Order: sequence, then structure tokens, then C-alpha cells
Amino acid sequence: MPDITTRLQVDATPTAPALVLRPWTASDAAGLVALGRDQALRRWTSFAVDDESSATRWLREQRQGWERGHFAFAVEEAHPSGTGGLVAGHVVLKNVVPVAASAEVGYRVSFAVHRASARW
Repeated sequence: MPDITTRLQVDATPTAPALVLRPWTASDAAGLVALGRDQALRRWTSFAVDDESSATRWLREQRQGWERGHFAFAVEEAHPSGTGGLVAGHVVLKNVVPVAASAEVGYRVSFAVHRASARW
């Protein structure tokens, strides 16, 4: 499978950081484990990433999903320097069929990010 390089960046606002939507990578495992520890997130989803091993498995599943029309993206708070920032959530576009007029979107963000978004 070729490298996926799709990225979408949203500029910061006076009350919210810049965000980057990008494909998950193997280097996201630690951030994914931290996201998985968010109890508010776990309360509302079946998200079960508890350690590096489960994070690595989950990341592999997301990458394989691209072959089935299940497009998973990391939501990252962009660092002002332009380098990688904090993994803040997950967005997925699923049930993508070339001839269909619609698809399904799902998302989850950490409680801290969700609370901050209430000010946006």
C-alpha cells in the first residue's frame, strides 16, 4: 500500500489551537495510548487502547481500513513551530463507495479538547 500523505490544517483561532487532520502513523502509538486513558472518551465509545501493543494493533487496523474505504485520520493540535503536536482525537470517513452520494463520519476527541471546543 502506498504512503498516504493527505493532510488538512486549520489555523488557530483566538480561543483554539491550530489543528491538523492526517493519516495515523506508527509513531502515534504513545499519543494513542494517552488518548485511550481519557475516561470520558472511553465512557462513550468502545475505544480500547490500553498499551503500546494494543495501540500498534489499532494503528495497523486503521491503515488496513484505507483499502476498504474506511479512512481514519489523527486529529493533532499543531505545534506553533510546525512540528508534530499532541494527538487530540480521531476522525473516520467510512462506508465510502465511489458511486454513492454519501458516507458516514465518526469522530472522537479527548475530553480536554471537547471542553475547549465549547468555547469555539
